[in-house]
Amino acid sequence: MEKLKPKLEAELPAGALVLPNTFAVRGWDPIEVRTAPDVHASQVYLYRVGD
Repeated sequence: MEKLKPKLEAELPAGALVLPNTFAVRGWDPIEVRTAPDVHASQVYLYRVGD
């Protein structure tokens, strides 16, 4: 996610939602974190760009 973060910040409009699976985005505070009902119990993070 660290390599993708600058691109997301530069290209997504303020208020856009980002929903990564498994990997958190360092420096961003998630709106919500849930555990997916999959074999790995993956963490799913919800972020809003610009928050």
